[in-house]
Amino acid sequence: MTSTLYKNPTVKKVIFQIRFPNLFYLESKIPDIQCDILDKFPESALIFQQAINLSVGNKDNINNNQLTTNEKSPFMIWQFKNNDGYILEIQNGSLTIISDLHKTYDNEGAQNKFRDVIEYVIQAFLKHIKLPFITRIGLRYIDEIPLPKKSTNSYKRYFNTSLSFNRVNIDDLRESYAKIVKNIDNYTLVYQEYCKYYENETTEVKQPIVVLDFDAMAFKVQSTEYLNVTDKLHGIVSGEYEAIIKDKLREVMNKS
Repeated sequence: MTSTLYKNPTVKKVIFQIRFPNLFYLESKIPDIQCDILDKFPESALIFQQAINLSVGNKDNINNNQLTTNEKSPFMIWQFKNNDGYILEIQNGSLTIISDLHKTYDNEGAQNKFRDVIEYVIQAFLKHIKLPFITRIGLRYIDEIPLPKKSTNSYKRYFNTSLSFNRVNIDDLRESYAKIVKNIDNYTLVYQEYCKYYENETTEVKQPIVVLDFDAMAFKVQSTEYLNVTDKLHGIVSGEYEAIIKDKLREVMNKS
């Protein structure tokens, strides 16, 4: 996720997505796309999924993925997987690449670069789907960092936090959540920060987990510019991440 290749990175999930207008002919082109990506995405499945509404805006919804079904007709998802931890999902209106084993975006000399996978997939897609523009490009990184203990001092040693501990001490909190939406040049970044406080039946507090969620996006992008724009989105996320973490966390990530 960053220009620095850490030995023990905190990133847990990376999601790249393009959105485009509904295309009536998309289904007929899936076999051609599949043939072009078969070498790197050998596993495939057709999923029929009920349309859903995802309620967002607070920590519980993010953690638990609370979904509410609506009355729209089911839709098809063409799903492709590989052994490197990548999942590709195509449906009418979007293409999504998910990585649960993220190593690097584009660090020189590294293997299994996320940027290479994006380029490989989108080139195959655009070869058969003639898109003059992409309505939205999104690049999202979700990091999870365990804290040694649940304390304000411990939290502040690791992060330049967006949470406010001026009035309330973290030791007394059961929930904490912050969301920031800001414009950076011509792009948008949605940043969410929250802490999972686990408690067992005896109310003994377990190790808290801090989640840093960066979602950078661009709108109405010429299809020929998708990779340049994605590079810029990655730069935004990388810069924000480095501004939030502190040297103490960098030490932890660089331990052998």
